[in-house]
Amino acid sequence: MSEKIDSKKYSSLLFQYDLYPERVIKKKNVLKVFTKNGTYALKKTKLTRSQAEWLFHVHERLAYIGYKYYIPLYRTKYGDPFVFDQYNTYYLMPWVEDDRHYANREAMMISNLAALHNQTVKEQEYSEEIISNSYQQLTKRWEGRQLEMERYIESVEKRVYLSPFEQSFVTNFHRLMHMTDKARNHLYQWQQKVKEKKRYRSVLCHGRVSPGHFIIHQGKGFFINFDHAVLDTPVRDLAYFLRSSMRAANWNERKAKDWFTQYQERFPLYEEEKSLLASYLTYPEIVFNSVDLYRSNRQNWPQIKHVNYLVKRIEQIEKVHKVNEIILARDEEVNEED
Repeated sequence: MSEKIDSKKYSSLLFQYDLYPERVIKKKNVLKVFTKNGTYALKKTKLTRSQAEWLFHVHERLAYIGYKYYIPLYRTKYGDPFVFDQYNTYYLMPWVEDDRHYANREAMMISNLAALHNQTVKEQEYSEEIISNSYQQLTKRWEGRQLEMERYIESVEKRVYLSPFEQSFVTNFHRLMHMTDKARNHLYQWQQKVKEKKRYRSVLCHGRVSPGHFIIHQGKGFFINFDHAVLDTPVRDLAYFLRSSMRAANWNERKAKDWFTQYQERFPLYEEEKSLLASYLTYPEIVFNSVDLYRSNRQNWPQIKHVNYLVKRIEQIEKVHKVNEIILARDEEVNEED
């Protein structure tokens, strides 16, 4: 969906790049700017100055290590990578037309993600205190969310008549609680394996790995929007990618296996990282979020839309079992041999 914007509104901002807009179109969160010198993408964000500095550091790092699969930022004529006003932060990139009909988008995306992790990986100095704290903090957060859902279900079950949404959630509640238990078990296995191996590594994570943040142009793929980039376990990106891929109607187990195998070939996960990935995927946070959305009704959705949203999230989380079988299969084979 495109929306035509008055180009004069951004004339003073684009003047800092020595650009004079002839036409401006809004496409989602990006402005497509047409000038005599070419077409550009102007991103309007709410990044703070410190967040913008980190984003610039990320781009500088990607350029330094020779990572080729991203869209770079342009500096202003004053040498600044960002333009700030009272409320927003802006940055400029070349406009790269996306081939939306490219058949193997996810395969190229997972390959480029593995390359990103491979080129930025760093073994961290092992600290049992850090690992224990990470485990305890995540366990505490998950237990807190579970308690919220248990209290909600108790209040719902006291009612004589349940709404369609409440009925759907009640029907699936015990299965969701079983998934939280399995997620905590996978997380415990991660902690035990890390303590045994005494190793931990981090990579530069994109932070929002999804088809909407990946462009294919002339047969090559590029990541955009590193606004949420962070140094963390590679599992963070991989879990986000696999969750987002499950939303597609044409998702199937074979595709997930091929993508994971492709990632493993370029950047093999440690055994303990696979347990962590299984825990992230199993925990039904996306279903709990749909409950929060229903209770607040901040979107002013009709009842049927909330029900459909909940059902889709439950269907998505049900696919996790097959994905985890793929992720953990090799480790189980190794354990049997031992």
